[in-house]
Amino acid sequence: VKNNYTIYERSDISDFFENYITHKYGKKFEYPFGIGHGRDYYSGDPTRTAKEAFAEMYSATVTGNDSLETIKQFFPESYKVFLEMIGSVI
Repeated sequence: VKNNYTIYERSDISDFFENYITHKYGKKFEYPFGIGHGRDYYSGDPTRTAKEAFAEMYSATVTGNDSLETIKQFFPESYKVFLEMIGSVI
């Protein structure tokens, strides 16, 4: 992903993976796609990754930024559930 997508295309999905990768492989793998919040951001809140994924999908949808297509490509079912959640609120 880091080699095949621009920083703008991979920015949101980086946060999806960061918590898992840094806790599984250690601090040297912090910011796995070159950007993110850092390992400490995720400490102490087991729901942080899910919250972060929702926030990134929301911002990509609202802004229509370059990462939206990457989210749809890698997480099509999650994005579908996100849209259903938003739709149920509306």
